[in-house]
Amino acid sequence: RKSLQRHVPAEFAERQLRLLNCNACHGELEGFPSLDLIGAKLKPEWTAQLFVGKLKQRPRPWLHHRMPSFPARAAPLAHGLAMSHGLPPVSPKPPPVNAQLAEVGRKLVGVDDGFSCIACHGVKNREPLQVFEAQGINFASIGARLQPEFMLRWILDPLRVDPQSRMPDYFDEDGRSVLVDVLGGDAKKQIEAIRQYLLQGNKMKLPVMQ
Repeated sequence: RKSLQRHVPAEFAERQLRLLNCNACHGELEGFPSLDLIGAKLKPEWTAQLFVGKLKQRPRPWLHHRMPSFPARAAPLAHGLAMSHGLPPVSPKPPPVNAQLAEVGRKLVGVDDGFSCIACHGVKNREPLQVFEAQGINFASIGARLQPEFMLRWILDPLRVDPQSRMPDYFDEDGRSVLVDVLGGDAKKQIEAIRQYLLQGNKMKLPVMQ
């Protein structure tokens, strides 16, 4: 009978998503991401804080719907979601931010010889410059949210990860960037520079916004 008491985090997460009826919103309502990749996308520490209801800043404050909190389930649910995608329940401690790369990333997200990411993404207390079809999440919160591997896949080809995404694609099929003079035009190197910039959170310097 000991097998009946076995705790399998991935199975626990799958069961809780079903019991809590999370699919009633996620993947159904506009602006609510599908649950299929949540565990691969979000760091478990950030997800746990979301489930507890202790996030200081809502990731999508423009949405009128509010997600309920599940404090009693928060940690095991966050762990199970990550483990269901082969990721550890606790994120490894990242190395220090590469300041040189982060400065390159700051320029890449700006409007001066960059991708103009800040047209749709706010930065700390600064609003996006000009949202086209859909607003993006504030840059100050992304580094704490996203798994490194997911961030690479997402920025490299957003539509391949989410066919409903409104985020544009800046890189070709060969992994080359339209900004050929930055880091040799290598898409993965440029994305890593952006990631290093985003890892700074609220300590990041504002990019060129005009």
